[in-house]
Amino acid sequence: MTEWLGYSLTDLLPYSQEAWLRLLELYNARFWPMVLLGLAIGIASLLLLPTAGLRSLVLPGVILCWGLCWLWVAWGFQLQTYARLNWAGSYFALAFAVQGLLLLGSGVWASRWTPSPTSIRALSRAPKRALNSSRQRGEAADWADQASDSGWIGYGIVLFAVLVLPLVGLLQGHVWKGLALFGSTPDPTAIATLGLAVLLHGRLPLLLIALLLLIPASWCLISAATLAAMDDALWPLPLLSALLGVVAASRGASRASRR
Repeated sequence: MTEWLGYSLTDLLPYSQEAWLRLLELYNARFWPMVLLGLAIGIASLLLLPTAGLRSLVLPGVILCWGLCWLWVAWGFQLQTYARLNWAGSYFALAFAVQGLLLLGSGVWASRWTPSPTSIRALSRAPKRALNSSRQRGEAADWADQASDSGWIGYGIVLFAVLVLPLVGLLQGHVWKGLALFGSTPDPTAIATLGLAVLLHGRLPLLLIALLLLIPASWCLISAATLAAMDDALWPLPLLSALLGVVAASRGASRASRR
């Protein structure tokens, strides 16, 4: 037992950072069309989420597309690619598939759910004001009362995962062919889903939202440990994303319970 105390995270990781980055390059080259499709879904979601409270089918459609992204990452990345480097990949594939099915079920539920007027405003107006802050400035006080700041946080997490994370990778010196992108790789997909779960208060039951948070938050913890083992300076990002998403979702749940 005492022998295990002499091991570090680096000793337990079956590959180096160079091998991981090379894996991402090979994966993107092998599944290039799907990589672009996943990123397109993420960008389209950023544009569509601000109208989710005004158009009844937008949010269910986004959730269903994200469910398909999780299923793709489960098969294309975890099972077909990562499992060849790490034996745990097959188990991660199962978890990602479960998350994909949960999202598909949530999309069907959201298409039948009738949110309250307050939750509609909180969902639709927070991102809208984030994208176009120059409009409706006179409603700032009204916004503070009607829309939870968790909506801002949720949309911000999605924005960070879809657009900012790839830019951070480029700043680190990673080649563009080896970037981890939303919809096709685990980290940005999991982080963005935390933000989406925050935005779903008032549209899904709280228990279902909690279930949607479980696997993405768990993967962020695994990712943070993996990046730390590879001496990647960005290892706190998945950890902070998980913490921020869970806290924001908890605040949204407590406010919803008081309405």
